[in-house]
Amino acid sequence: MADEEGQAEVLPGFTVHGMGVGKWLAWQRKTEALQALTDGQRERLEQLGIVPTGPGSRRSPQSRPRRL
Repeated sequence: MADEEGQAEVLPGFTVHGMGVGKWLAWQRKTEALQALTDGQRERLEQLGIVPTGPGSRRSPQSRPRRL
């Protein structure tokens, strides 16, 4: 995936080490999950385009990266 540009499409049911990638991604976007991470971990997720959603998120919907 490092050779690809943008975000890769993850098909429903795709797992890594038995964990559903979609469920993991949804959890990482929750404010309470992000608060439990270190600053460096949050920065790496943001570099991948994973930003908080919902109430209490740090970014407005307009500033979130768009998925093309």
